[in-house]
Amino acid sequence: MNTTVNANSKAAIPPISLTRDHWGRLVFVSADETPISNIILTPLFPISEPGRWISITASDGREVACIENPADYPIELQQLLREELALRDFVPRIQRVLFVSGNTEPCEWHVLTNHGETKFVLKSEEDIRRLSPFEVMIVDSNGGRYRIDDTRTLDRKSRRHIEWYV
Repeated sequence: MNTTVNANSKAAIPPISLTRDHWGRLVFVSADETPISNIILTPLFPISEPGRWISITASDGREVACIENPADYPIELQQLLREELALRDFVPRIQRVLFVSGNTEPCEWHVLTNHGETKFVLKSEEDIRRLSPFEVMIVDSNGGRYRIDDTRTLDRKSRRHIEWYV
């Protein structure tokens, strides 16, 4: 699907053009018509101003645009933004650790989540972080995030794998 949305209708808002490449990733098209692939959308104030203030950054971390209020833009652009932000918020919950290939990184993990079984590679022990006494976030080698809401609810074997790292 190759949808392009241009938002140039209002003089008060900066023109923004987004399109999807053939892999479905968002591409920002700058004012000089230069496409910037692999862009990242980041809500700047997700708690105090949900749905407003969205930063558009290139993969190198450079901000290319900022949207104060998506409602000021055409509905097609708003839809692209909602779809992309929904993907960003997708964080499967780990219910059980089925297999870990070893105690040194990188290692492969096979887990059961609330969305089924999956495998991922853990690059380093820093990619497992404790968010609270019983809450854990794991970031895989591709940047995918997994969450454990309460380590006390895991079986003994799963808890042992998690506690090794945190």
